[in-house]
Amino acid sequence: MLLLNNDELCIYLNRMIRKLDILKYDYPLFNNRNEMNRFCEVFVNIEQLVCYMMESMDVVFLLNQLKQLSMVNIYLSSVNDREYFMNLLEEESHKLNSIYCIEGMDTKAPKLFMWIGRN
Repeated sequence: MLLLNNDELCIYLNRMIRKLDILKYDYPLFNNRNEMNRFCEVFVNIEQLVCYMMESMDVVFLLNQLKQLSMVNIYLSSVNDREYFMNLLEEESHKLNSIYCIEGMDTKAPKLFMWIGRN
Protein backbone atom coordinates (compact mmCIF):
# COMPACT_ATOMS: atom_id res chain seq x y z
CA MET A 1 0.00 0.00 0.00
CA LEU A 2 2.70 2.40 -1.01
CA LEU A 3 0.21 4.97 -2.25
CA LEU A 4 -1.07 5.47 1.28
CA ASN A 5 2.28 6.94 2.30
CA ASN A 6 1.65 10.11 0.28
CA ASP A 7 -0.23 12.45 2.64
CA GLU A 8 -1.49 14.78 -0.09
CA LEU A 9 -2.86 11.86 -2.08
CA CYS A 10 -4.48 10.40 1.04
CA ILE A 11 -6.31 13.66 1.74
CA TYR A 12 -7.61 13.67 -1.83
CA LEU A 13 -8.70 10.02 -1.64
CA ASN A 14 -10.43 10.65 1.67
CA ARG A 15 -12.50 13.48 0.17
CA MET A 16 -13.30 11.95 -3.20
CA ILE A 17 -13.78 8.20 -2.87
CA ARG A 18 -17.02 6.80 -1.48
CA LYS A 19 -17.18 3.51 -3.37
CA LEU A 20 -14.16 1.25 -3.62
CA ASP A 21 -13.96 -2.05 -5.49
CA ILE A 22 -10.48 -3.49 -5.05
CA LEU A 23 -11.18 -7.17 -5.47
CA LYS A 24 -8.35 -9.29 -6.71
CA TYR A 25 -8.78 -12.96 -5.84
CA ASP A 26 -5.95 -14.54 -3.90
CA TYR A 27 -4.46 -11.15 -3.12
CA PRO A 28 -5.47 -9.75 0.27
CA LEU A 29 -6.32 -6.11 0.76
CA PHE A 30 -3.96 -5.91 3.75
CA ASN A 31 -0.70 -7.62 4.59
CA ASN A 32 -0.75 -6.63 8.25
CA ARG A 33 -2.66 -4.69 10.89
CA ASN A 34 -0.68 -1.49 10.26
CA GLU A 35 -1.81 -1.44 6.62
CA MET A 36 -5.39 -2.04 7.73
CA ASN A 37 -5.22 0.83 10.22
CA ARG A 38 -3.81 3.18 7.58
CA PHE A 39 -6.48 2.13 5.09
CA CYS A 40 -9.18 2.90 7.68
CA GLU A 41 -7.65 6.33 8.35
CA VAL A 42 -7.51 7.25 4.67
CA PHE A 43 -10.88 5.82 3.67
CA VAL A 44 -12.81 6.76 6.79
CA ASN A 45 -15.65 8.16 4.62
CA ILE A 46 -16.05 5.16 2.35
CA GLU A 47 -19.64 3.94 1.94
CA GLN A 48 -19.25 0.84 -0.24
CA LEU A 49 -16.39 -1.64 -0.26
CA VAL A 50 -15.65 -4.79 -2.26
CA CYS A 51 -12.44 -6.62 -1.36
CA TYR A 52 -10.67 -9.90 -0.61
CA MET A 53 -9.41 -10.61 2.91
CA MET A 54 -7.27 -13.38 4.32
CA GLU A 55 -8.42 -13.15 7.94
CA SER A 56 -12.12 -13.46 8.64
CA MET A 57 -11.77 -11.76 12.03
CA ASP A 58 -10.51 -8.60 10.33
CA VAL A 59 -14.01 -8.13 8.91
CA VAL A 60 -15.33 -7.04 12.31
CA PHE A 61 -12.45 -4.60 12.70
CA LEU A 62 -13.29 -3.00 9.34
CA LEU A 63 -16.98 -2.77 10.15
CA ASN A 64 -16.24 -0.97 13.40
CA GLN A 65 -13.62 1.39 11.98
CA LEU A 66 -15.38 2.45 8.78
CA LYS A 67 -18.44 4.14 10.27
CA GLN A 68 -19.84 5.35 6.93
CA LEU A 69 -20.06 1.88 5.36
CA SER A 70 -23.52 1.03 4.09
CA MET A 71 -22.62 -1.95 1.89
CA VAL A 72 -19.73 -4.38 1.94
CA ASN A 73 -18.88 -7.45 -0.15
CA ILE A 74 -15.93 -9.33 1.27
CA TYR A 75 -14.48 -12.41 -0.32
CA LEU A 76 -12.69 -14.43 2.34
CA SER A 77 -9.74 -16.75 2.05
CA SER A 78 -11.30 -19.12 4.56
CA VAL A 79 -12.96 -19.16 7.94
CA ASN A 80 -11.03 -21.15 10.54
CA ASP A 81 -13.62 -21.22 13.32
CA ARG A 82 -16.95 -21.00 11.52
CA GLU A 83 -19.15 -21.12 14.61
CA TYR A 84 -17.22 -18.36 16.36
CA PHE A 85 -17.19 -16.20 13.23
CA MET A 86 -20.92 -16.67 12.67
CA ASN A 87 -21.70 -15.75 16.29
CA LEU A 88 -19.46 -12.70 16.08
CA LEU A 89 -21.01 -11.63 12.79
CA GLU A 90 -24.51 -12.06 14.19
CA GLU A 91 -23.60 -9.90 17.19
CA GLU A 92 -22.09 -7.18 14.98
CA SER A 93 -25.08 -7.35 12.67
CA HIS A 94 -27.40 -6.45 15.54
CA LYS A 95 -25.13 -3.60 16.68
CA LEU A 96 -24.94 -2.14 13.17
CA ASN A 97 -28.60 -2.66 12.27
CA SER A 98 -27.51 -4.70 9.27
CA ILE A 99 -28.51 -7.71 7.26
CA TYR A 100 -26.03 -10.09 5.74
CA CYS A 101 -25.72 -13.14 3.57
CA ILE A 102 -22.83 -15.58 3.41
CA GLU A 103 -22.38 -17.74 0.34
CA GLY A 104 -20.21 -20.83 0.42
CA MET A 105 -19.48 -20.91 4.16
CA ASP A 106 -18.44 -24.55 3.79
CA THR A 107 -16.09 -23.82 0.89
CA LYS A 108 -12.53 -22.55 0.77
CA ALA A 109 -13.65 -19.08 -0.31
CA PRO A 110 -16.84 -17.87 1.40
CA LYS A 111 -18.37 -14.54 0.37
CA LEU A 112 -19.93 -12.09 2.80
CA PHE A 113 -22.50 -9.56 1.60
CA MET A 114 -23.68 -7.02 4.18
CA TRP A 115 -26.03 -4.06 4.02
CA ILE A 116 -25.66 -1.68 6.96
CA GLY A 117 -28.20 0.78 8.28
CA ARG A 118 -26.35 2.11 11.31
CA ASN A 119 -28.38 3.58 14.14
